[in-house]
Amino acid sequence: MPDRDDVADSDAAQPVDLLRCDEQRAVPERDLVAREEPLEIQLRGATLAVVMRTPGHDAELTRGFLVTERVVRRAADITAIRYCTTVSDPDAEDNVVNVTLREGVTVDLEALRRNLFASSSCGVCGKATLENALAVAPPLDDTARFGADFFAGLADRLAAAQPVFARTGGLHAAALVAPDGDLLVVREDVGRHNAVDKIVGWALE
Repeated sequence: MPDRDDVADSDAAQPVDLLRCDEQRAVPERDLVAREEPLEIQLRGATLAVVMRTPGHDAELTRGFLVTERVVRRAADITAIRYCTTVSDPDAEDNVVNVTLREGVTVDLEALRRNLFASSSCGVCGKATLENALAVAPPLDDTARFGADFFAGLADRLAAAQPVFARTGGLHAAALVAPDGDLLVVREDVGRHNAVDKIVGWALE
């Protein structure tokens, strides 16, 4: 699917009219705010979930969401992610994606809907117990170790890679960092879980 990668510098922020007030007066001004729009995710034409996100990298977000929420077990179960070309509401244009799954992959759509609504796509927030969360995502068997100095400059480097936050002051960000400290990819979104899902979707692709 052609992803909306160009929206990070355009559609991800929008101007708004406001009144800036102090003790003496109210002055009309214009400012930039981060955009938040719904993304409807459909499986084989049936609605699975609606997530509120900053437009851009929707295929990555969808792919990451489906894997992290365990809708599918692996990225290879997804064969296509496409924007719906026919929508009933003009406001829904570019805000509805349909996912095609690999032949033989079955999902219990009703059970998935109940689980996703309960958790509000917020990761461990919706898990009943810590044991349940660990059962879904046990600790990794990874011997990699990094000293404190490795992390010291990452926050500043991440901030420098957030163009929309610099303009609006209203977005979360996530990054995938290589062992040598290089930022492999950075994604911004109004939802911190969305930013992470976009990173996951990028890595899975």
